[in-house]
Amino acid sequence: MRSILTLSLTAVALLGSAGAVSPVGLFRLTTVDGVRVPMVWRQEDGGEGRLVQLHWIAGRAEVRRDGTCQISLTAIRIGHGLTGTPETTTVHGTWRLLPGFKVEFRFAGQPQVSSGPWAPFSQLVVRGKYPDLEGQHQSVTMVLVRD
Repeated sequence: MRSILTLSLTAVALLGSAGAVSPVGLFRLTTVDGVRVPMVWRQEDGGEGRLVQLHWIAGRAEVRRDGTCQISLTAIRIGHGLTGTPETTTVHGTWRLLPGFKVEFRFAGQPQVSSGPWAPFSQLVVRGKYPDLEGQHQSVTMVLVRD
């Protein structure tokens, strides 16, 4: 099944607090637009009083020692005429540590995004645009915390 999500990144940032001094690690999705996951991101009337919803249900990011990284996000559409099958989109990229605890991320087909100076690294903040239930791209902010 084709994913309903087109990951269009506008910013990726690693934020710090007590903890790791390297960005390498696994991160899990905790909030979308400030609301804990799982959550309803968009909903609308599907006609005849039938509600249609788009839920964010999970997400993971991996920043690897070899300089590669990936972000996977899972959503589900539920409502009249929908299968309710989870749909995952994944983007692969590279990262490198710059002087001053800055991190530069590059994802295929996306603009270069940098973060920092934030160390130690405890959260990954992803900002992007995703299609809503009508296919209109909406801004979204996702926070992933270190596992």
